Amino acid sequence: MSSTPFDVTPIIERVAGEVAVLQQVRGAADYAAITALRDFRVPEGFVLVTNERAASADERRPSTGASAPAGQARQAAGVEIAVVLAVRNYRYQRGAPAVNDAMPIIGAVRDSLIGWLPPGVRGARPLRWLRGYVLDYDAGTLLWADTFSTQHFIGKTP
Repeated sequence: MSSTPFDVTPIIERVAGEVAVLQQVRGAADYAAITALRDFRVPEGFVLVTNERAASADERRPSTGASAPAGQARQAAGVEIAVVLAVRNYRYQRGAPAVNDAMPIIGAVRDSLIGWLPPGVRGARPLRWLRGYVLDYDAGTLLWADTFSTQHFIGKTP
């Protein structure tokens, strides 16, 4: 166990393996490198950590006033992960039909992740879906994000 941020690699692998229609599934660095909607290789997905924070149970735990033994401090961290989907449909110039065309892909991503437990993550909980929303749209390219939550432990143990 360490205090490194949550690793999305298992989630990228899960979505790539379960949602075959996606050309590729990549991470935050690749998503950040795209500067225009037309540059997405649709349909494709991106997995990003959008929020990592102390889990609510750790926030409520009263302090004993003593430090944890050296090298043994750990705490639960809640994590929100977004799966951003880029889909394109040249037949339409408005967003609603593009959303309709994206629905099967959105559904497949949700089905692959809701209730799934990331392997090898200490203290992980099955993923829960939180929300879905349109991020951007331009002349047939739609960016849709679904946000999921889980938790893991950070800190050191002997």
